[in-house]
Amino acid sequence: MPSLPSPWTRTWRTSPGRRCWRSAPSSKAERLARYVQTLRRDLFKVSEAASVDHPGLLGPGDVDIMPGTQGHEGLAQIYGYREGWGVPGAQVVAEITELMRAQPEQPGTHEVVQREPMQNSAQEDAAAE
Repeated sequence: MPSLPSPWTRTWRTSPGRRCWRSAPSSKAERLARYVQTLRRDLFKVSEAASVDHPGLLGPGDVDIMPGTQGHEGLAQIYGYREGWGVPGAQVVAEITELMRAQPEQPGTHEVVQREPMQNSAQEDAAAE
C-alpha cells in the first residue's frame, strides 16, 4: 500500500552563508492554521500578563507603547482615547468573564516556580569571607 503524502515536506533552504533542511507546511491552509494558533496563544499570553481573563478585555490603559529605547506612553495618551473608548460594556465584560472562568484550568497555568536569587561575584566573595 503506498504511503500517504505527509502534510509536511522537507525542503532544502539556502540562505546567505548557510544551508539547512527545514520542514515546511505543504499548503497555505496549514500555514494559516499555524499562524492563527500562534497568534491566539500570543494574545492570551498578553492578556494573562495584564491580569485580564480574555484579550478582548484589554483596554487602552493596559497597553503602553515604547516609541524608542527610553520611555513609554500609554495607548490612550498617544491616540487620544477618551474614557470608555476601546473597552466593551459592563454586560459583555461579565459574560466574557463568566465564560472564561467556567473553562477548566489548564495544567501548569497557576504553578509558580520559586528559585533562589542569583548572586553576582561580589556577593559570592563576601559570603566566602
